[in-house]
Order: sequence, then C-alpha cells, then structure tokens
Amino acid sequence: FPDNRHRNEKAYSLILSFFATEYQKIEVQYQHGRPAERDPFHRLLLRAVFVIGAHGAHKY
Repeated sequence: FPDNRHRNEKAYSLILSFFATEYQKIEVQYQHGRPAERDPFHRLLLRAVFVIGAHGAHKY
C-alpha cells in the first residue's frame, strides 16, 4: 500500500551459508520484520540441504 504509511510492511534478512561438502549445505538465516499494525519480530532459522540420488558422471 504505497499510499498508506501505516499499512507498509518491511522485513530484512541475512543468510550465512556453509558448504560442508559438494552434496551438503548448512545455512543460518536471521530475519527482522515490521508487519503493519503488529509488533516487530526477530526470527532465526537453521536449514540443512542434502543431495541424495543420481548425479553427474565422473571422469576417470
């Protein structure tokens, strides 16, 4: 709502990624937001991504 300052919502996020191996990634994400007409929030997320299954051929 660009015409109403009181209904604008803003949020910011920062993500740190660590590639443990070629097939594994761990991320930590911090979020800060200011929803319209509600209290601000802080959120911390931990995410792990694993690749399982077929993958590209190797050169021997």
